Amino acid sequence: MTRPRLLSFHRLTCGCKINLFLKIRDKLPNGYHTLESFFLPLSAPEDTLEVSVLDAEDSRGELHVACDTPGIDPSRNSLTKAYALYAEATGFAPALSVRLEKGIPHGSGLGGGSADAARFLIFIQALAQEEGKTGLSPAALVDLGARVGADVPFFLLNKPALARGTGEILEPVPSPCAGLHLVLACPDLVISTAWAFSLLDEARSKAESPEVLTRDAARATRPSFARVMAPGNDFEEVIFPAFPPLARICESLRRDGAAVVRLSGSGASLFGLFTDGETAGNAARKLRTTGVRVFTHAL
Repeated sequence: MTRPRLLSFHRLTCGCKINLFLKIRDKLPNGYHTLESFFLPLSAPEDTLEVSVLDAEDSRGELHVACDTPGIDPSRNSLTKAYALYAEATGFAPALSVRLEKGIPHGSGLGGGSADAARFLIFIQALAQEEGKTGLSPAALVDLGARVGADVPFFLLNKPALARGTGEILEPVPSPCAGLHLVLACPDLVISTAWAFSLLDEARSKAESPEVLTRDAARATRPSFARVMAPGNDFEEVIFPAFPPLARICESLRRDGAAVVRLSGSGASLFGLFTDGETAGNAARKLRTTGVRVFTHAL
């Protein structure tokens, strides 16, 4: 059998995100939940997509994905879903081989799968346009991304934003964290988002949630740090009791000078925000001695 002919090779990087706050609202009939959150993009950790564009005549316009990370099915993942939906919407189905290298920990609450899908959709759209195809309008690409995963529209935008709905209603606003230093801790734990939602649904009371930042509050001015961080993360009430090591990391970051410590998404990653780089660096070095993967950012 003749090997498919390689037309071009591309190495794509995919960053991640944290939730500065996360309020879970109503559960929808389709199983999704509405939410209110502030999404902040980060450059690290990152995933890498090594994409080979192949001769379609030899390989029949298919996508092949390879990934060695446990828990990721190469035949059914955010990349294969994005590819199938784009092909269905446009008729454009290039022959591609993708090797996914996971730098964003799987099950970490950092949106790695959605980041991969968004970057891949941008790549396929550009490839279609290079070949003279119309592709999708920006709005249609966002709508398609939302069908792949709730966080995909954000990664297509990739700017600090307030999020509502299931995460697809985005309002870009300036980051309230400018000048701060972030320590991101990624312990060696995997937390299923679906499981976390079911745990929260079971445990939460009917009490009203705290007021959150809205579009009107953010419009025309930089949202204040205190206002954005005040609502917290609803998942912490159920995730910390289920995973005591995460609560201990939070306490460590607080003792070492973090102004605010939060779980990101449903975990297992956590972050601390510091007012100066030296304190943040010391806290990061201390965490690394315990075997936890740590990333630092000057925001």
